[in-house]
Amino acid sequence: MIYEELWDLDQAHEGCSVAARTAEDTWVPDDADIKLDLQGCASGKRHVDLATRPLFAYVDPAVLRRPTYAALLALLDNYILDPYTPESETSEEEREIHDFLRIVAQTPVMQRALVYIREELGHTLSEASLQEHLRDLWFQTYTNHYDRRVLTDASGFEHVFVGEGRYDPRRGAEALGEISGYHSWIKFHLDESHRRVNYLGYQCGVRHIDHGSAPSSVTLQMLLYYTDLSGTVRAELFKKVGGFFVGTSPAFEIAAGTVAFHESVAGLFKDDRRRIRIHDETYDLVLYRNVREDGSRGEHIRSLYPVFVGDGGADAQEEGPVVIRPVRGALRNEGPVVIEEAMPNPTSGKEWIRLRNVSSEAIDLSGWVLRDRMARTAPLGGTLGAGEELEVELRRDVDGGMALGNRGGAILLYDRDTLVAAASYGPTRRGEAVRFRP
Repeated sequence: MIYEELWDLDQAHEGCSVAARTAEDTWVPDDADIKLDLQGCASGKRHVDLATRPLFAYVDPAVLRRPTYAALLALLDNYILDPYTPESETSEEEREIHDFLRIVAQTPVMQRALVYIREELGHTLSEASLQEHLRDLWFQTYTNHYDRRVLTDASGFEHVFVGEGRYDPRRGAEALGEISGYHSWIKFHLDESHRRVNYLGYQCGVRHIDHGSAPSSVTLQMLLYYTDLSGTVRAELFKKVGGFFVGTSPAFEIAAGTVAFHESVAGLFKDDRRRIRIHDETYDLVLYRNVREDGSRGEHIRSLYPVFVGDGGADAQEEGPVVIRPVRGALRNEGPVVIEEAMPNPTSGKEWIRLRNVSSEAIDLSGWVLRDRMARTAPLGGTLGAGEELEVELRRDVDGGMALGNRGGAILLYDRDTLVAAASYGPTRRGEAVRFRP
């Protein structure tokens, strides 16, 4: 099938090797470009974090310097996640789009897609007009009419690679909302490395592969923090079920989406899905085209993402065992030092966390640290005697300092790299202390 051919071409040129953490805390292969730390199943709740570490444990920095990756990175800051602010396009941004599409159009994976579209699907698309065609499919803005909602200034590239926020800005700072689209592993990795997105866990309700290798796609739950230019959080955007291919280059994403669009026009997609197979993995590839005012499908890409079906035959339907790596002790407040109480939303003064040594011996806290769900830290020190309490004040004025969200969060206690205790909480009232142990 064409998608398997595109995958193989991509892996031979700009695609990445992927490894997942094993139950023995090793990576197979150890020299992979990308190392995934899948951890635990997601809870389905906005403020319950069952993955205490980032999804992307490691991405080789050289990957992002490859031609199509570097061209993609230049584009990502051109889009506004705020759905209420009109998009504008400067001459510099237009040049960045042109450069990105010029590089993508020349890749072997896009050239193979062009031959397939022309020879197998009968579309009279020439190499000379390819770049302009990609510009129209992916970057041309349109008004989308879906389920009685009208969205202006939409584009396939923005929806798939960047995502679109849905929230009410009238609710003030840290408004709650949702994120739609956002199907790029590269964008997720960048946001995760800058603490703009929190990986909440693997979606165990979705069928996943169980043959000992790293997954080629990830289905997950996440919380994205939308910030303004000053770095102030303006909205928390939740996605209960999201996903993307992992290790694919931007050229593969554009090529596969372009092929899918033309197959959709040719009637090969049923209910916006097409069953595809890439080696021993079977997917439903979902391709949405824009919706016109009369309800008909339009001439632009709206969304594109994979849904893993199984590792059996192309008609595999049975749900196989879920592959996850449980986090040892995650969200279990049972160590020698426990998280006893916290004040996330004080009426005055600083936020604080109270710890207690429940062991029978004094514990040296040198090298110990508290972390929040965004991996911000509060270092500890000194000695905590048996049965003694320690109240830790949190300082938001310190760069990278730990902070507690008023609408919920997680508190993690580490002895260097070992998780000792963890606790989560939901929305809190002003002046309300959260107690984690009776």
